[in-house]
Amino acid sequence: TEATVTWEYYDSASSSWKVSTEDNRFEIKPTVIGKDGIRVSPLSVRDLQKAEDELKIRCKLAYQSDSVNNFFGGSVTSGEMALKTAHITSMTVSDASPIDGA
Repeated sequence: TEATVTWEYYDSASSSWKVSTEDNRFEIKPTVIGKDGIRVSPLSVRDLQKAEDELKIRCKLAYQSDSVNNFFGGSVTSGEMALKTAHITSMTVSDASPIDGA
């Protein structure tokens, strides 16, 4: 049975879910199946802003019908996930003396 994976993010400006392909900051990596048999669809995110901490995302799976195996297909949407980000607020040098080189 074929499955198509898509990702969505919550756009707070429009109060709606949008497909990740509408925003070039998101990239869906190829789906892989681990040794444990679990299918994983990595989502790469870049250029996040500090205000986007807790950005909501979710995954949608669409299963194609397969009449040979009596499978009618369907879709499943994951629960919301919130991206957690970290921010560097300052950097402090512990020793500002020159570094000895060869």
